[in-house]
Amino acid sequence: MLRSLPLPGLLALAFHVSAQNAPFLVVDQFGYRPLDPKVAVIRDPQAGFNAAESYTPGPLIEVRELPGRTVVWSGAPAAWNGGQTDPMSGDRGWWVDFSAVQQ
Repeated sequence: MLRSLPLPGLLALAFHVSAQNAPFLVVDQFGYRPLDPKVAVIRDPQAGFNAAESYTPGPLIEVRELPGRTVVWSGAPAAWNGGQTDPMSGDRGWWVDFSAVQQ
């Protein structure tokens, strides 16, 4: 399954994910400077209040520029800690490093 993450403007990054999937995508800021590291985290609850919810990313994530929706980066999410559940959050996680985007 393909997920897309659009990139608006030169410095800000906004993620385009359907409303039901939005809680599973985490970013640590609202915008990125062109040469800074850029990482998003995808999470899948395993324990805790939202353990009944589930999300597994597809094999390919895309970052798209808006408004034209041109793909500026695509790559595979990397499983955090070999796919293990984090004991603090109760989530499995994937990192999406799209630092190659320098717009």
